[in-house]
Amino acid sequence: MAIVAPTAAGDLGERLALPDLARRLRTPLLLALALLAHHFGLWFLACRHHGMTLAVLLDHWDGGHYSNIVRQGLHGDEWAFLPLYPMLVRQLGRLTGTMAAPQLVGSLASTLLLFAFIVAVEWRAPRTRHVPGLAPRDGWGWFLLLYGPASFAFHSNHTESLFLLLSFLAFSLSAEARGGAAGVFAGLSIFARIQGLFVAGAAAWLAAGVPAAAGRRWRVFLAAGALSALFFAGLLAFEYHGSGDPLAFVTAHRAWTHAHSLAEVARTFWMGNPWQGRDGVAIGYELFFFGWVAAALFLWRRQPALGAYALVSAAVLPLQAELINGFRYEAVLFPLAFSLGDWLSERPVWLRWGCVPAIVLLNHWDTLNYARMWWAY
Repeated sequence: MAIVAPTAAGDLGERLALPDLARRLRTPLLLALALLAHHFGLWFLACRHHGMTLAVLLDHWDGGHYSNIVRQGLHGDEWAFLPLYPMLVRQLGRLTGTMAAPQLVGSLASTLLLFAFIVAVEWRAPRTRHVPGLAPRDGWGWFLLLYGPASFAFHSNHTESLFLLLSFLAFSLSAEARGGAAGVFAGLSIFARIQGLFVAGAAAWLAAGVPAAAGRRWRVFLAAGALSALFFAGLLAFEYHGSGDPLAFVTAHRAWTHAHSLAEVARTFWMGNPWQGRDGVAIGYELFFFGWVAAALFLWRRQPALGAYALVSAAVLPLQAELINGFRYEAVLFPLAFSLGDWLSERPVWLRWGCVPAIVLLNHWDTLNYARMWWAY
């Protein structure tokens, strides 16, 4: 009886948990399906209007670079892009026999990864909800994430959905003080986006700070940090083996805009650099950036490790001496969206629903810009 009873209890618990999981998944899955219908409907109309195919559209901006990497491997300036996502798309293309259209395979892969992320968040919510920013209280957090300006990247030929899943698994395992497992997923995220380095630091900090780590904080912190560092060393070795430069992903950015002095960094905040626009769109990027910083400070007060992750991610933009990449850099910061969603859910009804049209219109505009090959990041 001592052996059977826990098994029966566990089976009962699982049976009771499945309907609860299905209930929690209803809102984010419906929002995700609405997003896909909205975006792909908009893109099909754009294709008809501009006389192009969906395959051409999905190769716009960085999507085209990822397609080239899938076909030809990393080379030249495309060492600026990290290898995990194109490797995944290449393997999926081989399995499905669709290597001729890697952008379509990438779109499928990103969409499936987005749904995997949604299921993972809600599946682990009972174990992570005590950490602010890891699970939304209701649908508002999901709405802010899925209808962020650059959410088209969640289902196009981009890395965002893969990074969402890996970074969430790193943070959610940190919430249980499972430093080793958190370090593995944080390390994998480094192979997807350079923001993975920030995930690694925040995951180690978070793992050491949760109550479950009491009495072994340093061991948990070092386990997460050491494993993440091992993966980063593996990335450097990979870059050196393929290009002769362990920092090829940094060197390849040489042609991109960067600040060359503290003065240029400072001028970024008032559009004072010659290459920065001064129109309404540029002002919008500035306002978005300062709103991001304010939201990150709010998250910091609730959960310092995740707040620091959002703040450090924001700090990268002024180093580029412009803020025009803000939509895409912020898109993967799910703790920010979930935390803001919790805040918004407590505001008056008129404020909550009054924000919806503006958020949807900005998302619509940016998704259309991607289709028109206008800057959308």
